[in-house]
Amino acid sequence: MKKPKNFKEQVEQTLEKLLMRTEREIPDYCDFIPVHEMFPNLDTVSQNIVGMYGLTILKLPQNVSSDPQRRYIEACAYEPTGAYKAKMLVFGGCKDEILSALRDRGLVDKLCDIYATLADCLRD
Repeated sequence: MKKPKNFKEQVEQTLEKLLMRTEREIPDYCDFIPVHEMFPNLDTVSQNIVGMYGLTILKLPQNVSSDPQRRYIEACAYEPTGAYKAKMLVFGGCKDEILSALRDRGLVDKLCDIYATLADCLRD
């Protein structure tokens, strides 16, 4: 993959990686190890890393969601030390619905907005 030129391209590349891993590693039914991809939050002037962003495909515990086919996309923002994070569930559905969501180009813009909100939560 080529080096991303901007934040939107970072999100696009992360979604591509997560899509490939989800196709291979997430079963249609039952428990699984969450699939996680991270990318740096770069300062626009200095290009120094000022935090990290992540995307995870996960299954909630049985006492929260009893549907064995339900999977979720979660977005996370981490402060530079990694000590604090803010996270938000972005989408939920069966594996095929998750794959469709990851292929949807509209998700890129939605995630850019979500990451801005999560970064603001960390600053507060």
